[in-house]
Amino acid sequence: MKKLIALSAFILLLFYGCDSKKGSAKISDQIRINQIGFYPSSVKQFTIVDTEASSFKLVDAYNNKVYAGELVDQGIWDASGEKVMLGDFSSFTAPGAYYIVVNDTIASYPFKIKKRLYGQALKAAIKSYYFQRASMPIEEEYGVIYQRAEGHPDDKCLYHPSSGRTE
Repeated sequence: MKKLIALSAFILLLFYGCDSKKGSAKISDQIRINQIGFYPSSVKQFTIVDTEASSFKLVDAYNNKVYAGELVDQGIWDASGEKVMLGDFSSFTAPGAYYIVVNDTIASYPFKIKKRLYGQALKAAIKSYYFQRASMPIEEEYGVIYQRAEGHPDDKCLYHPSSGRTE
């Protein structure tokens, strides 16, 4: 049930971010933010470029303002020539789906604040090591369509003479 509610909230978030009939904020690449999201107790910052705005608001999937903050001038980034402002909402820790709105006209891409945010990426990364095995079989139970016999056996190790080993 929680997943269904979260999915519904995320879909609403996408519609609010893209709704042009109500004059709502439009998603803009001017706001640069981690689009995956943040852990509740982590540093939560974003940058916005080429704007004269001085503040921002954090909005939930129902278009409710849940946090407001000031933008801090970071000067001009020499590499791009863009005027950079920094927003920080690290003190906001409530899990959920959100986006940043500036001047009620531009919005960030949606992102989440939640525990175990990178859990699926961690599992996928660890699983990738299993599939990189060469001297052991990948069993059907774990590898499914990628199962295979072992590659080369690892029973003949050669040592460089400088190691002092021969076996």
